[in-house]
Amino acid sequence: MAAAAAAALRSRLPSRLRQLFSSEGSLGSLGASIQLDSEPPPKVKAFVDKVIQSPLQDIAIPLSGFRWEYNKGNFHHWRPLFHHFNTYFKTYLSYRNDLLLTDNFTEDDPFPKHSVIQILRVMQIILENCHNKSSFDGLEHLKLLLTSTDPEVVLATLETLSALVKIHPSKMHVRGKLIGLGSINSCLLSLAQGWGTKEEGLDLYSCVVANEKSQEDCLSLFPSDVQDSEEKSQYRLGSTLYFEVHGVMPHRSGESSSSVGPSRPIVIHIPDLNSRKEEDLLLMKQCIDLYGVPLEQRFSLLTRIRYAHAFRSPRTCGLYSRICVLSFIVLVQSNDANDELVSFFANEPEYTNELIKIVRSEESVSGIVRTLAMLALGAQLAAYSASHERARILSGSSINFSGGNRMILLNVLQKAIMSLGNSSDPSSLAFVEALLQFYLLHVISSSTSGSVIRGSGMVPTFLPLLTDSVPAHMHLVCYAVRTLQKLMDYSNAAVTLFKDLGGVEILAQRLQIEVQRVINVSASNDDAMNIVECSLPSDEYLYIQKRLIRALLKALGSATYGPANTGRLQSSLDNALSVTLSLIFGNVEKFGGDIYCSAVTVMSEILHKDPTCFPALQELGLPDAFLSSVVAGLIPSSKALICVPSGLGAICLNTKGFEAVKETAALRFLVNIFTLKKYTIAMNEAIVPLANAIEELLRHVTLLRSTGVDVIIEIINKVASLGEGSSTIHSDLSENTTVEMDIEDRGSESHPAPVLVTNSSLDATSDEQFIHLSTFHVMVLVHRAIENSETCRLFVERSGIDALLKLLLRPSIVQSSEGMAIALHSTMVFKWFNQHHSAPLARAYSSSLRNHLKKASSAFSAHAGSFLLDPRGEPDGGVSSSLFLVEFLLFLAASKDSRWINALLTEFGGDGKDVLEDIGRVHREVLWQISLLEDLKIE
Repeated sequence: MAAAAAAALRSRLPSRLRQLFSSEGSLGSLGASIQLDSEPPPKVKAFVDKVIQSPLQDIAIPLSGFRWEYNKGNFHHWRPLFHHFNTYFKTYLSYRNDLLLTDNFTEDDPFPKHSVIQILRVMQIILENCHNKSSFDGLEHLKLLLTSTDPEVVLATLETLSALVKIHPSKMHVRGKLIGLGSINSCLLSLAQGWGTKEEGLDLYSCVVANEKSQEDCLSLFPSDVQDSEEKSQYRLGSTLYFEVHGVMPHRSGESSSSVGPSRPIVIHIPDLNSRKEEDLLLMKQCIDLYGVPLEQRFSLLTRIRYAHAFRSPRTCGLYSRICVLSFIVLVQSNDANDELVSFFANEPEYTNELIKIVRSEESVSGIVRTLAMLALGAQLAAYSASHERARILSGSSINFSGGNRMILLNVLQKAIMSLGNSSDPSSLAFVEALLQFYLLHVISSSTSGSVIRGSGMVPTFLPLLTDSVPAHMHLVCYAVRTLQKLMDYSNAAVTLFKDLGGVEILAQRLQIEVQRVINVSASNDDAMNIVECSLPSDEYLYIQKRLIRALLKALGSATYGPANTGRLQSSLDNALSVTLSLIFGNVEKFGGDIYCSAVTVMSEILHKDPTCFPALQELGLPDAFLSSVVAGLIPSSKALICVPSGLGAICLNTKGFEAVKETAALRFLVNIFTLKKYTIAMNEAIVPLANAIEELLRHVTLLRSTGVDVIIEIINKVASLGEGSSTIHSDLSENTTVEMDIEDRGSESHPAPVLVTNSSLDATSDEQFIHLSTFHVMVLVHRAIENSETCRLFVERSGIDALLKLLLRPSIVQSSEGMAIALHSTMVFKWFNQHHSAPLARAYSSSLRNHLKKASSAFSAHAGSFLLDPRGEPDGGVSSSLFLVEFLLFLAASKDSRWINALLTEFGGDGKDVLEDIGRVHREVLWQISLLEDLKIE
């Protein structure tokens, strides 16, 4: 008992005293991080709990009707649901012989198709809308499902894998972000090879066309009875099973095993498999019994059986055409499939051209297969750009989207866009979307050589889409705008052509229309228009509409104020754009942080392009609208927080603008975002780029530097007093307040705060955690701001160091392991002070250390002769807290920098000599208490 009590007492002592008692103590064990537990949003948690609490056998019931309505997703929030799916797969699939392809696989229970399809559908939707997918597990279950003889199950599995490995445009130039599929790659290779190779007369295009024709004949009242010799040959070859079994010794009657020579491949050759009535698994069992096929070759054999047997049904054949192309889409984007791709293209060097032929075949190939072929071209291009090794492999696959192929696809896109208004086929929309995705990837992948895409004719092809007002086509308009924006970023000629064709006016008009629609719909709360004109739910329609507005803003910036444009816009267009931006600034809560940031960026570009236009903009009320949005309080969005300093800097380029910023005290927005709880999550994402932006603002706008330093010191003092006395922590949350998430797929966290990374909800953030986070954010801000020598001088002269020490010596920071991250970061801050202000730093440090040493000495004096570490008594909080503070200050002083050491010695040798005496006094008291404890241990 005494030992346990002593251990509990030691745990409450300063870490340096704990190290004296035990060799286990180490500062490194405390860790240098402050993290909040990642809690899913309540809506996500409610759905996950609903599924998990349902009986496992009825899992399809809560999953039916699931659709995405959770803003920007984080895969970590959905991991409990995916673990539950794995539990289902282990319970109902892992033992099935028909999936494992072991013996007696024809005697299993009925396959739970409906539940499996529902699970795969939900998995696909979640993976399509989430980042952090690299932590996905459960690939072994998906591999089992690829063995299914039901093509709908295989298709659903491949669609899930496609969502998992899909390379987003934002990740194309980010190395090491692709996801590998391990042993699934060999299965994908087998499925992607389809009915055979071109050398065998079974190229992809021929098989797809033959399958499509057979489906047409089935649907026709007068099917064609006459087939030419080539078509007959295709059917005969496609329905013939040809498979070589390796590593098996044949045994014939009359031969002993010793007389059999080295094993040669056994050829399984069964023509006209489409005429066989048996199921795929029964055919498989017959081959295994007859030829002794080893387990490791059974998947490949089953794949050949499934493809050949598919010719018995035109619908099944069509499904396997989709399986063939979709398998390639997954394989080419799998990070660890290099060997499989080398093998694939060795047999199919013309595969890219085959895909292009399918895309061009309007009459003979269905829209679904053409869409998949287009997606395959896009996946190939994305993989080519995302990995050097993958580019080396694909360079030998005739992948070439310049010259003739590019113009062919552009002509296909032109026809598809022109036919949008005349077609009610959903596949036509999907086909145009796949084409637009491809061209977005094409422009981004060609970013290093804009001249390659300069004369591609993309601008006149895309322009008609910008005026398309059909609600169901809005996502296509968004893709077109994003592609044009990227194109104009990389090509000056594209900017000129776009302006000559009236593209800027079209963009501005479309922006004004969409902004007004969002405001009107939000004001009237009437979604009838969306529901009537568009099949999408109203919230999803609004989401796409906001994406379009953001894309329009970015495209306008590239087209009018980018480096490629040297002229001014005509005043009428300038006026219309200013009015639209003012509407956004006046209705920020309706548009969100991403759109707000894009609007601020456009305003900043206008002012940087021509600072003399400020009076005209002021007459239109644009600068005042922006400043009012800042003063009224920003929404909790990382993008919104980051963009404000650049907007203020742009306005300050004009003297009248600077006066407006000064009169409105707009810079005081920093006080709220650093001290109000509702900004915690947004600040965690924004703190590094925000601190950089503030430093840049104070460096360029020198007249704001003095005010900026005062604001920083005020923030420090306010955070230091949070939760103490009359100062309470305000979350400032109303019922309608939500943390704004990014509209676009970030793909990877673009501005992570060092050490501090969290996606937790506001409700999960305790007051103490909020204080720790706010303190850390302040330290990052100070660290960045004082890198400028003039800002650092003002900070020191205005007693900023004293305020900083007061903040760092809060008990909640000093006495907790979470505070170690702040302490470590503070040492870097003090290192900057050392360079030019070591004397003031030593003076402030010595003064603070003196005060806390006096308190520690007084506490020891009040308990003179007492055994403070007696495990049988109650610990004295006054002594322990004083020692915590002294230890923390000594930790901050632990630097070997010569300037710091000289400054400390100078201070201690002058007015601070009593500090050394107090250190010695406290040291003796600590050693005395340790010796008493050691004596007790001996007794």
